[in-house]
Amino acid sequence: MLAVNMYGSDDLTAAQTNQYPYSEWDAYVNYSDDCSLGITTLDEKVFSIFPNPVKNELTILSNKEKENLKIKIFNIQGKLLNTQNLDFEKQASINVSSLANGIYFLNIEDENGSVKVKKFIKE
Repeated sequence: MLAVNMYGSDDLTAAQTNQYPYSEWDAYVNYSDDCSLGITTLDEKVFSIFPNPVKNELTILSNKEKENLKIKIFNIQGKLLNTQNLDFEKQASINVSSLANGIYFLNIEDENGSVKVKKFIKE
């Protein structure tokens, strides 16, 4: 039994025998082996990019078969530099050769409006 005393002294015997102040407490406890907080399935789209750092072509991989993606590239200051639509089949490449060396963010938006953000370095 776990006893927590709000009054500043720990009295294990009083807690175990339900003496005051523990006799005044109401405790309701639920136990579950399933600690998923109500989420039973995750149909998560997983995107990965390589190489990183990149020189010319940035490759995007996905665990999904085919979909249309909207790709946006932002610089470190948050300025939108490029937007393109991509007909995606598990793997696609985008040309980043015109970007200056630095850190960028790739926003990948799927057909349902879900957005994944990946950071990449252009060298």
